[in-house]
Amino acid sequence: MPVENIEAFEKAGMPAAGTIEEMLEKSDLVVDCTPGKIGESNKPLYEQIGIKAIWQGGESHPIAGFSFNAVSNYDGAVGRDLVRVVSCNTTGLCRVISAIDQELGINKVRV
Repeated sequence: MPVENIEAFEKAGMPAAGTIEEMLEKSDLVVDCTPGKIGESNKPLYEQIGIKAIWQGGESHPIAGFSFNAVSNYDGAVGRDLVRVVSCNTTGLCRVISAIDQELGINKVRV
């Protein structure tokens, strides 16, 4: 958070304990739940600091190069530094489709 933002918060009666960079440098992981497309602008900061990051489904797949759903690809997420959690709609679809695939096999899905 730039100094001018800290000053704006304090002027509004909301004291700031420090900058975003200072907070992230003391952290092991960030879960970025900012509105869609904002997380993309945060990514360079996370990479610069070297912090692991998880983004919500409002961001596109390329932000992390891996889109996660616990039922479908949990093992593929283990050990990654950057992961995007799929949207709630995709999560529901993955739960149903993965169960059918495990029992019967699926060649193609169109939704």
